[in-house]
Amino acid sequence: MGRPAFNIFSPPFFFIRLASAPRDALDGASARIKQILSKPFEKDSPAEKKVKDGVKKVVTDFLDYGELAKRSMGKNWNDRTPAEKKEFVGLLQDLIEASYLNKITGNADYTVDFLDETEEDGDALINTNLKAKSGSINVGFRLHQVGDKWMCFDLLIDDVSTLRNYKGEFNKIIKDKGYDGLVKRMKEKAAEIKKD
Repeated sequence: MGRPAFNIFSPPFFFIRLASAPRDALDGASARIKQILSKPFEKDSPAEKKVKDGVKKVVTDFLDYGELAKRSMGKNWNDRTPAEKKEFVGLLQDLIEASYLNKITGNADYTVDFLDETEEDGDALINTNLKAKSGSINVGFRLHQVGDKWMCFDLLIDDVSTLRNYKGEFNKIIKDKGYDGLVKRMKEKAAEIKKD
């Protein structure tokens, strides 16, 4: 009896999962950051600046600061003028960049394991587990489509939403000190982080 004809629908081919567009975006950003961090550098050197600039470019291409700003301001977003919205997006970007750039040590010794992916109302949630020598942490990435690309607008660290935290904090400051008070606080916080 001869061998059965090749059938592309037979296992294991039938069970190969094609990566989704949101996951492709996450995998691409993760791979680029890992490649950049694999280059050694000394503190306060031109090599460190090059690494940080590279990471910043990847994050800017992947993280939708405008969407994060809009969603984190909630109902207060509509009260802002176009100039205030632009200023706020810039301040939020500056604050986030100061936070993560300050933590870059040049360690690419970590893995990102994909757990699952769901979609709801046009947004995608990709759950991952980030493993390093120091331990592991679950990180969820919420993405939406911007033109022909998928961009992240929220991180869930062990199920705690960055967007929700910002929203609570920003709205509380606006209620207590007004929008100008929030702008002042964000500028002060970014300056504090950059000093460290």
